[in-house]
Amino acid sequence: MIVFFKIDRLARSTVDFAEIMRLAEHQSVALASATEPLDLTSSMGRAMAKVIAVFAELESDTIGTRVSSAHEHLRREGRYTGGRVPYGYMVVPNPNGAGKVLAVNEDEAKTIKRIVERVLTKDSLMQIINDLNKEGVPSPGYSSRQTTGKRSGSKQWYTTTLRSLLGNRS
Repeated sequence: MIVFFKIDRLARSTVDFAEIMRLAEHQSVALASATEPLDLTSSMGRAMAKVIAVFAELESDTIGTRVSSAHEHLRREGRYTGGRVPYGYMVVPNPNGAGKVLAVNEDEAKTIKRIVERVLTKDSLMQIINDLNKEGVPSPGYSSRQTTGKRSGSKQWYTTTLRSLLGNRS
């Protein structure tokens, strides 16, 4: 038996839900919702579950559209949309009104400029990261510069970190 909290927690797509039901039936595994009084062993129960799955998919699509629209609106206004702050920037209150915006972090901007100058003079990425690590320059993932999300207690730079920084549009 597979017990799930609600159908919309088991699958967000009607196709996925139908496939889960098919596989469960094929393997003689019962499905049971902890919060919805559905008998998934009967035709009527399975039909009701599929109707609920359709509305779960609709709700998921609606939420996605709403979030995308909100982010697009914030971008058009030049405001910070949330998420990981790109290296070289910091989040500050919007001087022109509500919300927050990204502003240049001068120390990190100087680090980026030094890195780019060294890359243009054909220094190896390994030598650049060794120097950054020797100097104790915090890496983009270091906890001191992260406002939200995954944080790291390590200031270490790696070639993947540097490549990612150099290829980031921001």
